[in-house]
Amino acid sequence: SDIRFYETAMSQETIQKIIYQGTGNTVSTKLLTAPTHEPDLKNGLVLHITGNQTAGTRAIDISGEGNHGLFGTGSSMTDDDWVAGKYGKALDFDGTDDHITSGLSISSTNTMTFSVWCYIHTTAQYDGIIYARNTYGGSSTSASGLNFSSTTKVGYTWNGTTNTYLWTGGPTIDLNQWTHFVLVIKPNEALFYKNGTYDSTNGVTHSTVNFNNPYIGRDPF
Repeated sequence: SDIRFYETAMSQETIQKIIYQGTGNTVSTKLLTAPTHEPDLKNGLVLHITGNQTAGTRAIDISGEGNHGLFGTGSSMTDDDWVAGKYGKALDFDGTDDHITSGLSISSTNTMTFSVWCYIHTTAQYDGIIYARNTYGGSSTSASGLNFSSTTKVGYTWNGTTNTYLWTGGPTIDLNQWTHFVLVIKPNEALFYKNGTYDSTNGVTHSTVNFNNPYIGRDPF
């Protein structure tokens, strides 16, 4: 229903504002529009896809940066994959080939925030939720993004390093219910939040990467 990328490290207070945007009839309407009414939700925002669509092969980015998502090549997605979401509509990914690709490109970064509402039916270890690789179809080198570290945990990978993708200390997955996950990448730690509440920290060093053309819905590998 709501997918956001920030090229900044968000605070818990700001993360909770995303949650609160979706409560109450008047506030949930704001969730589907560019967040100019909350300046700190606009700061560093480079991609924001909402559920304010019912059909089409393009997921509109309302951040103002023009990083629209397209139903990916080889994907079996159709208009039927626009389904009821947490707020408005959402995209239903089948866990096999369904995905959207974005033109988002961030160079030489080790500071980023991923924010996503998920309704997870099933999981498989290392499946990607939001994932980028410098060479699609290649090795794990330079793989970065949000994924499942196990069948019961949300995790992440940063630059393909083992102390990120083998770390299993992230939030627990609650199947068949809407859950809000946030991953904040900083140079010397990664922090997870679940439904606006702090969950866990991986205290490792993150090198700078080029985060380009991410897949949403699966790992492009």
